[in-house]
Amino acid sequence: FEAALELAVRNVVQDHFPQFAKDDERSVDEERQFRVSFYDVPQFGKIRDLKSGRLGELMAISGTVTRTTEVRPELRYGTFTCQDCKAIVPDVEQQFKYTEPLLCSEPMCENKRSWQLDVSRSRFVDWQRVRLQENSTEIPAGSMPRHIE
Repeated sequence: FEAALELAVRNVVQDHFPQFAKDDERSVDEERQFRVSFYDVPQFGKIRDLKSGRLGELMAISGTVTRTTEVRPELRYGTFTCQDCKAIVPDVEQQFKYTEPLLCSEPMCENKRSWQLDVSRSRFVDWQRVRLQENSTEIPAGSMPRHIE
């Protein structure tokens, strides 16, 4: 979902504001990266309000952060080198797990398994797990606090 939003923002910038599409701070002529965030979301709820009937809705919740992990890099788009013909396959979107290309892009090569990740050409994002516990004022009497990660 997030990757689709970032692609949509990049396309709008390229179409309407092409002067902002390239990253001037890098020595390589590379596209600028855009991140999407939301604020002032009209629906504001509690952790207990997160039910299956709310799937597909954008809503904000409040709570207390009780645990965090260290910030780690996560592969978002991988660039791979075919180990058979040395062809480069860029921007393979990672889908919640390490995902290699299904087939080499060279027509004469039939490689489906032998790939090398090119870390310098791949794109990573910072990733962190956060545990959020409902606020003490929102816990019904005699109940245990709920949490989400």
